[in-house]
Amino acid sequence: MMNVANIDYLRVKKRDLLLKRYEIFKRNNKPLRVVEIDDGTVIPFVPNMCNEGSYECGVLNDQFNFIPESGDIDFPNLVEDYGREHSAETNQELTVMYCGHLTGHWGHFITDNLSRLWAAVDGKYEFDRIVFVRQPGENNTPVGNILECLKMLHLDSKIDIIESPVRYKKILVPESGCIPRHHFSSDTTRVYDLIAEEAMKGASDDYPDKIFMSRSKLDKALKVEYDLKWFDRFFLSNGYAIIYPEQLDIKDTIRYIRKAQTVAAFSGTLPHNMLFGNPGQNITIIEKYANINNYQPGIDLIRNLNVTYVDANALIWSVSAGYGPFIVYPNKWLQKFAADHQMIMVEPWDESHLRHILRDYFREFKRHYGYQWFMNEWLEEEIELLREAYRDSYKDFGGWLDGSKPLFIKDIISLRNFAKRIYHKLKH
Repeated sequence: MMNVANIDYLRVKKRDLLLKRYEIFKRNNKPLRVVEIDDGTVIPFVPNMCNEGSYECGVLNDQFNFIPESGDIDFPNLVEDYGREHSAETNQELTVMYCGHLTGHWGHFITDNLSRLWAAVDGKYEFDRIVFVRQPGENNTPVGNILECLKMLHLDSKIDIIESPVRYKKILVPESGCIPRHHFSSDTTRVYDLIAEEAMKGASDDYPDKIFMSRSKLDKALKVEYDLKWFDRFFLSNGYAIIYPEQLDIKDTIRYIRKAQTVAAFSGTLPHNMLFGNPGQNITIIEKYANINNYQPGIDLIRNLNVTYVDANALIWSVSAGYGPFIVYPNKWLQKFAADHQMIMVEPWDESHLRHILRDYFREFKRHYGYQWFMNEWLEEEIELLREAYRDSYKDFGGWLDGSKPLFIKDIISLRNFAKRIYHKLKH
């Protein structure tokens, strides 16, 4: 069982949610099984069917019934209908293991894809090929660190990626090693350990004890996350070596993680790399969003992480957890964390800096969301977390939000904003 997470630096409602998520992941951490299907069909993505990014695909048996273990999808009937129409087009006399959609996104690859390979490395099952599906237009060949992981598992030569239905003599369907907000099985840890063991071969001892996995060299992050570079300076001033995982191959990243006593990173994909780390390792997760990442509590549990969460973020408007924009800054939670751990606070933010990042935030929000005056339905379940984060952030940004202080230069000469400032002074 994992060490108790330090939640002292999270907002109250978010603390409660994290504890609930831990309970769900604990409860659902059960042994996985493999379903064997004779004369079955693998169905890639049904054309033009997408439900909020979750494409409909999976495995059908010889009666064209959907196999639930092949995917947590919303419209299995559409997969069945598509399979009946196209199943006879391609047949192969092979025994294959079906492992879902091979994604090119690193965070989803190491969670969704690698966790599904638990049966492929188990040694109990005989199969000719491992079958993944892909969307039309996606890269049909694993590359970069994704390919490197498959090589370290000695599975790269067994991979087939299909984009049209194929019927096989036998299909082995392992249960998913993880499902967001539901389970992350301990059965999957063998996959990550095998990769890490390969990566550590020949590693020197010349690695730092404390590392911060930064996003400040990632162009897409710099455009939507403010202010990443401050955190580089903060951790550097407190004895952490700064690494940029996107500039490293996976072997080096694993070596940095496994050799470190303490790891720090922003929430999202970077802490998912702790799947390759040592059991019981220390990690600080700097939270950049109002909600808890859908995978991280399960990762904390199966890796027995000694984890500290820090809500170093502001939230002004509801935004996509995958895109943002995000404001990350030394708010009261980060300051409390630093004080409790005797850490140096570098370059405290003044009003000018706060105003600058708020301007960037609004510009990016308008560029990405335009005049979207509604909140996406999937954000409704987060509404209390969003409100909590907004109230917390208002203490630092409220003057610009209520119009009592000019945010943009045009606000200084705007009659409307001038009237709002007069009203605010009279009111107070």
